[in-house]
Formats: sequence, C-alpha cells, structure tokens
Amino acid sequence: GCCTWLNGVYWLDIIKVLPNKELLIANHREPGQAKVEPVKMGIESDLVYPLVRGRNIQRWQVQPSLSVVYPHTSETGWRPINEQTMKTRYPKTYDYLSRFRSRLLQRSGYEQLRPGQPFYILGNTNAANLSPWKVVWAGQVAPTFNAGVIGHEPGRHVALADQTAYYIACDSREEALYLCAILNSAPVRCYYRSVVYKHAATNFFSLIDIPAFQAKAHTDFVRLAEDAHIAADHDNGDAQLAIEAEIDEAAAKLWGITDDELKAIQDALKEM
Repeated sequence: GCCTWLNGVYWLDIIKVLPNKELLIANHREPGQAKVEPVKMGIESDLVYPLVRGRNIQRWQVQPSLSVVYPHTSETGWRPINEQTMKTRYPKTYDYLSRFRSRLLQRSGYEQLRPGQPFYILGNTNAANLSPWKVVWAGQVAPTFNAGVIGHEPGRHVALADQTAYYIACDSREEALYLCAILNSAPVRCYYRSVVYKHAATNFFSLIDIPAFQAKAHTDFVRLAEDAHIAADHDNGDAQLAIEAEIDEAAAKLWGITDDELKAIQDALKEM
C-alpha cells in the first residue's frame, strides 16, 4: 500500500463532519513516530480516505481505524495532483499540508525518490490503490496469512491500504470474494507459513496456480466467502469454521488434493 514517509502528517482522526463536504480533522500521532506539530482544522473531504493497516486485517474482516489524506487520483497515478489544482480545488487541504512543507521536503523517500515533485507526494501510489474492490492482507511481521475484502460503499470513499498491508485489485465484488476464499483456504495458508519469515512478500503467489475468475464456474467460492465475512462480522466462530471447512474442500477439489492430503495440510496448519 501507499507510503507516506511521515505518518504523523497524513494519518488523520476525523473529529466530526462539517457542512459543505468538509471534515474537522486532527493529525494522528502515535508513539515511535517522528514528532510533528499537532494540528486541528477543517479540510475538504474529497482527498480523505479510510486507511487500512496490517493490524486492521483479520481473516474475513477488515476494519479501518484511521483516515489518510491522499493527494493523488487514479488519473495522476504515481504523481500527485499538481499544486495549482490543489490550491484552487482543495485550498484547505493544501493549507493543511503546507503547514508541514519543510518537514515533507526532508522526508527520506522524497529526497531519494521524488525530488522536484510537489512537496506532498506519497510513495507506492498508482491507479490500483483506488480500485473499488481489493483483497488485502497484513504484509509486515505477519506469521500467519489472513485476507479480507474491502470494497466500495455508496457515498463513501474506498479504503486505501498503507505500506503494512498488501493487496490485489479486482474487477468486481465477485472476483474479490473468489480470490479471498482461495487465499484463506488451508492449502494456501499452510504454504504461506512454510515459505514466509517475518516480512511477507508477494512473490509466493507466483507459485500458486490460481485459475482466473469465471463467474459461472466459481459461484461456490463467492457464496462461501460472502458467508464467511458475515460470520466474522457477527463473531460467529462456529459458523466461520464450518464455512472454512467447505472452502478447504472446494480448494482441494480445484487443485486435485485428496482427502488424506487435505487432512494432513489442515493438521500441519494447526501445529504451526
């Protein structure tokens, strides 16, 4: 996900919603982060998105706890919105960011990777960040693999992943649910545990044969993933376990894994 190089500026707590599509925000500062000036002010809501960190992701459940100011669009890609547009369309957001201009220009990522670009540019930015449907999982210091789906809700911005979360952008809700079911299956989670140490990488996917989504062929995975998300949201552990057992069986059938092999995988996963 996106990298700010100075979280205390970009990470926000929303205090309340103001008239005219504005938000009263305060920059979120956590212990261990670089110290920045505390600021509370109103800004436009257009460039403020829910933020998903690795700690916000459980299996079948994603609950953003903060927001992030993201001065990029799908059209601008890795480059941010230019300063003239920021000044005219989002003057309060520009004013907020300008309060930290000197600190933002001193960011290591800016000095090394983005010199000459607007001072508020972020890292790890592309059009996929704003995809309406994504499958996300914790990407740093994550000894176990747990994935969930984040998607578009009418009237709200889609959630963005930060650098402690990895994601795959999907073309539809159904494709995201299918992929999430596959990734949360016992064979994939066991494989992940066997090859990943401390800092997860995405290259382990290259050795997993995941068929391209086909709406008619993969309806069972979509239904089961949807049910699993509902069970997790309602904290129904028994229902979730039963659904996951069905997903494991469907994944085993997909990859030609025998019943005995699946049981061995499930038993190994419990011991890891």
